[in-house]
Amino acid sequence: YHCGNGLYETAIGDQCDDGNLANSDGCSSTCVPEANYVCNTAVNPTPCYLCGNGVKEYLEACDDGNTTPLDGCSATCTIEANSTCNVLVDPSVCD
Repeated sequence: YHCGNGLYETAIGDQCDDGNLANSDGCSSTCVPEANYVCNTAVNPTPCYLCGNGVKEYLEACDDGNTTPLDGCSATCTIEANSTCNVLVDPSVCD
């Protein structure tokens, strides 16, 4: 198994690979994205970004600084139905 080698290899089951076997950094020791993280699998190693940190990063549509549902920006950093978000500021301001 090559998890932790910094190469995103779907053939061996990687869902991310940040080049280490540490947990709590976005990509787990089993090469699976951790809760509230989105990983950029287009590059090696695959950096992971935390949803809810108040900074709109990578594929996040919004990031309002929390993972509270039904406040405009979801726990997975998508804009919720019937909401609008100003994503030009950090954290995103949603209503």
